[in-house]
Order: sequence, then C-alpha cells, then structure tokens
Amino acid sequence: IAASWDHSIFLMKDGSVYTAGDNFYGELGVSTDSPSPNPTPMQVKSLGTDVAAITGGDFHSIFLMKNGTVYTAGKNTYGQLAVDTNLNTSNSNPIPLQVKSLGTEVAAIAGGRSFSMFLMKNGSVYTAGYNGNGQLGVSTNS
Repeated sequence: IAASWDHSIFLMKDGSVYTAGDNFYGELGVSTDSPSPNPTPMQVKSLGTDVAAITGGDFHSIFLMKNGTVYTAGKNTYGQLAVDTNLNTSNSNPIPLQVKSLGTEVAAIAGGRSFSMFLMKNGSVYTAGYNGNGQLGVSTNS
C-alpha cells in the first residue's frame, strides 16, 4: 500500500492496482469523470496486472512495472510525472503515462511533494519535479 497527500494506492497480490481518494488532478490513474473524492477503491485497468511497486506524491502516483518501466499519473505542474504531457500546467493526467526516457532499467520509485525519484538497476538515481529546496539532489532546476 502507499499513502499520499490526498489519495491511497493499493497493489494487489495479482499485480493489479486500485486507488481511492481525491482525483482532481487524475492522481487515481482513472478518468477524472470518476467521483472525487472517491472512497471506494477503483482498479487502474490501464496498468493490467504487471505492477511491481507503487508510490504517491502530493497529487500524483507512480507505478513501477515488473519489466522495469515506469508509469505516472496526476498533476505535472513541476514536471514531477517525468513526461511532457501537461508539463507546467495544472491540467490533469488521469491515464498513467509511460516515462519512456527511463527505459526498462528502473529498480525502485519514490514520490514526494511535487517531485519523483527513480533508482536505476545500475545504482544511479534520476529525479524529476520541484527542486525549490534542493530535494532533487542537484543545485539547479533544469
């Protein structure tokens, strides 16, 4: 299980994912037509049953697949989804998008307040999102 600012994420034994809570920015990974807040867990059907790990940020979710790829959903105002879709906007991203730039070599994921972290199988770390306090581990915002 994973808890975030306004939503919860549940990884089931069969590799499927369910989410519950607020979905204003699409952080549940399901259509924003879904009631929000939603106290009843809903399956993130687009991910199938190949999810290995889950985590959440303040208004986003991160999903690590068994094959080492990563999908993200939710708010992307600071680039925390690590994709270009709706970058620098408050528009929702309700359907999980693959972070193609990471390839298939991700070993672990972590989410924070408007940022995301990706541990690669070779031990390197990639970060994305808000860096106002240096939380990305780099001194610049690029």
